[in-house]
Amino acid sequence: MGYDMDFFVNKEAISEEFICSICLCVLQNPVMIDKCQHLFCKGCISDWHKTSKTCPIDRQVIKLKLKPVPRPLLNILNDIPRRCRFGCGSTTKLGATAEHEAACIKNPDFVNECAGSCGAKLNHADMQVHNCVEYLKQTYQTEITQLKVEVVDRKSTRLNSSHITI
Repeated sequence: MGYDMDFFVNKEAISEEFICSICLCVLQNPVMIDKCQHLFCKGCISDWHKTSKTCPIDRQVIKLKLKPVPRPLLNILNDIPRRCRFGCGSTTKLGATAEHEAACIKNPDFVNECAGSCGAKLNHADMQVHNCVEYLKQTYQTEITQLKVEVVDRKSTRLNSSHITI
C-alpha cells in the first residue's frame, strides 16, 4: 500500500526506516506502533492486525494503538524526490505527489476542458483524438432527438386529455 520504489529518483538514498516491512514500499500515510515505535503504512498495519496481533518486526504482542509519525521524520519523508508515475517527466517531493498526480496531464483519470472551446471534458488520451466539430455535431444531434421526443410526448398528452368520455 506504500509508494512503489521504482518511481523514486535515488532509491539507494532512501533510509531503511522509511520502508514499510509489510509491503516493502516507501511509507504511505505512515503511523507508528505505540509500544515498539516501528513505522508502517497505516493501511498495511491495519490489515496486518486483522490476522496477527504481533508487530511484524519484533513480534511483540501489540494492541493497535497507532501514533502519528513525529513531525521531523514526516518532513524528511515528504522531501524525498519522486518521479510522476504517469510518465510526464515531472519530479516532485513525495509530500506533493498526490497533488501533482491528481492534475497530471498524463493521468488517465484527469479530465480537462477542451482547448478548442467546444466545452468537452476529456482525459489526456481522448484529447489527442478529439474533434470539436464532431463533438458539437453529436451533442446537438442528441439534443434535437430529445426535443423531438418531448414534442411527440406533449402532442400525445394533449390528444389524450382532449378525449373526454361522458
